[in-house]
Amino acid sequence: MKKNILIAACLLPIALMAQNKFTIKGKVGNLGSPAKAYLYLGATLRQPIDSANITDGKFTFSGTTAGIGQALIRINPAAKPTPNAIKRGAFEFYLEPKTIELVSATNEIEDAVIKNSKVNDENEAYKAMLKTIGHSTNNPENGQASTSKVNMAQRKTMIKEFYNKHLHSYIGLVAFRSVAKFDADIQETEADFNKFSAQVKATEMGKKLERRIKAAKETAIGQMTTDFTLNDEKGKPVKLSDFHGKYVLLDFWASWC
Repeated sequence: MKKNILIAACLLPIALMAQNKFTIKGKVGNLGSPAKAYLYLGATLRQPIDSANITDGKFTFSGTTAGIGQALIRINPAAKPTPNAIKRGAFEFYLEPKTIELVSATNEIEDAVIKNSKVNDENEAYKAMLKTIGHSTNNPENGQASTSKVNMAQRKTMIKEFYNKHLHSYIGLVAFRSVAKFDADIQETEADFNKFSAQVKATEMGKKLERRIKAAKETAIGQMTTDFTLNDEKGKPVKLSDFHGKYVLLDFWASWC
């Protein structure tokens, strides 16, 4: 019996790793050598983590991932990676621990569609919803003015309706993050966050949002200030609590101010 338990314990990490494996099967027209595909992961998408040769338009990536996260595939006909991934000439999607297919009927990766991926299907639905209400912007490059407050309110309402219908979805959490307020209405923000399933809240983004909510509650108006110690101009350590019972002006500034 002990031997069986030991074997089971040794196989547990392998089982967990297997659950986090991903495979991307790509097909981009009829591209071939010397063209290569480059895979970028993470929020910054700065450096490719892997490359793959393309034969008859086909390429494959495989590896492990901690969970759902942003990813981007860039095709370079000259087989040279770029130092920074850019969306032009690339395809951005969500990577998840499973086998997904990425297919483009042309030689352009931008025309690709994702198959066998619920999270990417939900992301397409979310993007389609956003298009119906437009995007607020202050960017002068596109020649558009800021969205009016009425449209902003409508936008927030529709996004809230979306994530309330997707409380078991990673994309629902993405939608929630886009309108969540941490400097005000933190009680409402926390209440909405707590509606999500335990599995969604356990993702890396969910954990980050949970930490941010906790920090916002601890620094909300009316809460006891966190005690801290800093050196004065003579190098002597001084604690905020040393001034208990006195009026204290706190001036927060940065080294470049």
